[in-house]
Amino acid sequence: LKRRPFAATPDPLCFLSTAATQSALDEIVVCAEQGQGIAVLSAPAGTGKTLLCERLRSELAERFEIIILPHASFLTRRALLQTILCELNHSYRIQDEQELRLELIPAIRSLRPQREALVLICDEAHQLPEELLEELRILADLAERGRPLVRLVLVGQLGLEETLALPSLEALSQRIRAHVCLEPLSHVDSLDYIDYRITWAGGRTEEIFDPEALELVCRAADGVPRCLNQLCDHALLLAYVAEMPTVTVEVIREALHDLRQ
Repeated sequence: LKRRPFAATPDPLCFLSTAATQSALDEIVVCAEQGQGIAVLSAPAGTGKTLLCERLRSELAERFEIIILPHASFLTRRALLQTILCELNHSYRIQDEQELRLELIPAIRSLRPQREALVLICDEAHQLPEELLEELRILADLAERGRPLVRLVLVGQLGLEETLALPSLEALSQRIRAHVCLEPLSHVDSLDYIDYRITWAGGRTEEIFDPEALELVCRAADGVPRCLNQLCDHALLLAYVAEMPTVTVEVIREALHDLRQ
């Protein structure tokens, strides 16, 4: 293998576009490009939300300024606004909350005409408190000549849907124009996922995994890409240490036992 096929860190260059994933990506891209409103992507843990954020960046980067907030560890509105200003390479120190807002508006306007607007992608949005979601809603309302200056994409686990249904966030919910949910991979897609990543790494799946081993991997991972990665990666390591020519069912069972510990 030329590279590690099942590394824990998502690699945007290794992206299997299933029908469901591509449909979700297309809907969010159209919503952002046309400035229709807020887009929401919700999915169970480990299904590839962070990787999809990176794909959104690559799809939209030619026309828009992109900021990805990879986590939700903002304690205050001020911290959130400072982070966005920092990403835009503008001063963010000393000012209080309102001064930061006043600084941010011209910073976003200055992106034109080189960029149509700012696309703000918030990963792990299910962890954001209500007051910060409301702050993001205020940013998404910024407009000039009828065109929104900020295109907001909220990405999070399924708990995000419950949060957005709160009465206190009704103003934000009314502005949602695209809401897509990623499902776990099917059995066939799981097999394709493993084959795609091994091929990307320079190998041939049939030379590395026994067919029965692949079936067990797909059943155990239950369509969750993160679980597929962890199980395949550990199984490859065990087979390498044991100097085995292929990954067998026994190796998969041993890997499962190790991971369950």
